[in-house]
Amino acid sequence: MIEKGEAVPDETLALILGISATEIRRILHVMHKAGLVGLIRESTDQYRYEYKWFINRDFIRKFLVQHINNVSSKLMHRINALGTTTLYICPTCFRGYTLDEAYEYDFRCLGMTQN
Repeated sequence: MIEKGEAVPDETLALILGISATEIRRILHVMHKAGLVGLIRESTDQYRYEYKWFINRDFIRKFLVQHINNVSSKLMHRINALGTTTLYICPTCFRGYTLDEAYEYDFRCLGMTQN
């Protein structure tokens, strides 16, 4: 679907991928529920309908932008927290602890005390 850049019938996808048309339809319906693909219904000469599927690029782009913004926000929050908090780095496991946590564990490695 990406290479062709157009809507493709499910039966054509089945032939290309070597998978049964029923299995392709099942997969496409799951992808459609997730918003990854769209569906076009076209009439044929025999008064039947042919279903064609296409990649929903707008949804994927919006999803990726939102995900990148969420990750960026979490990273900025973490950077701000690290900039305002003094950390003790354990010389054994290299995990960072706040000074309160380090005093609570008497500056001993948490990984060693739990074994």
